Amino acid sequence: MVKLILAPLLLIGLIWMLPFLAFASAYAARYAFNTANVHAALPAALTVVLVWELLCAGRGAHFSPLLKILRS
Repeated sequence: MVKLILAPLLLIGLIWMLPFLAFASAYAARYAFNTANVHAALPAALTVVLVWELLCAGRGAHFSPLLKILRS
């Protein structure tokens, strides 16, 4: 009985949190490393490196047409 009450409440709570998480992620990503204090171009360079790292480390490496061309 408790699971029947608790499960919908948890689902509603998770759905309620999604917009906050989505909007806060942009600000957190912008100010987390504060790399612009080191050099003006460093945030852009770090972003490119991290995106490629995540692409290669994740499942995207198997489906990326660019990586298939580069590996040939």
